[in-house]
Amino acid sequence: MDRERLKTTFRRLLRSGLPVTVAACGRSGIAGTLAAQKLETVFSRYGVADSYALSVLVCRDDLPALPKAPETVTVDGVEYRVLGTVQHDTISVLIDLQRK
Repeated sequence: MDRERLKTTFRRLLRSGLPVTVAACGRSGIAGTLAAQKLETVFSRYGVADSYALSVLVCRDDLPALPKAPETVTVDGVEYRVLGTVQHDTISVLIDLQRK
């Protein structure tokens, strides 16, 4: 499957989940979907499960850069801080967020 077809399919999947609008890295209006992580996963990754709020999944090409901790990301008008390292591949970006 070529990259453009993968991006098209991924964007369709984003709209079919729990859609949200994201603002990050100076760009707003980014389509995303909520992707909750298990607290055990967050704790093993960062060591702080109590401040974890949610995760958001967006298309890599919609971001001008990858957000880094402690940058602010807005999801449906609510501001959160990036929690630790952002996971990404050539198509998708998974951002774990903590309460601000």
